[in-house]
Amino acid sequence: MDPLSAELALTEAAAARRRVKSAARAAMAVPLRLLAVAWIVLCPTVLVVGRNHLAPFVGLSLLAVTAVAWRRYERIAGMTGIRARLWPWIAVALAALAGGAAASRGGTQYGLPWLNEGGPFVVNALALACLSWLLRSRALAVGTAVMAAISLAVAATMNGDPAVATQLAAYATVLLVVSEMMSR
Repeated sequence: MDPLSAELALTEAAAARRRVKSAARAAMAVPLRLLAVAWIVLCPTVLVVGRNHLAPFVGLSLLAVTAVAWRRYERIAGMTGIRARLWPWIAVALAALAGGAAASRGGTQYGLPWLNEGGPFVVNALALACLSWLLRSRALAVGTAVMAAISLAVAATMNGDPAVATQLAAYATVLLVVSEMMSR
């Protein structure tokens, strides 16, 4: 094989790899958008049921987001031949749910309202930071840092169910912005 043909083949392989990685990041934007919608729906829910009774609603939301994302991934795979992996999203959802519940329960058990109100959100941001590392997404990494800063600011200035509703709304906004950046 002559050097020009080898260089062209390597260039095409590198371009194909970039396209696949870009498609994977764009595919992951779908569950992030769905999660943002779930958080928006949960904003008034927390004000009705209270922050200490929110876990079942969060669990159902994450299950619904996962199911819809899986269906979308299957449809995209059938059309494009590129199969996005759902396991990173499932791992993030499970870690966020388990860690968030532990933080909330720990805050209630030990009388630490800031942990009860802000802990689950910091756990969520950390889980999404792991996802950003897996996807090598700078936009998601920055978004998770913004999320953690929001949680710390809200925990320092607000309390109760309004603090949780505020964090849900702020996280939804950040996720919508990040998902838009990732889908480009």
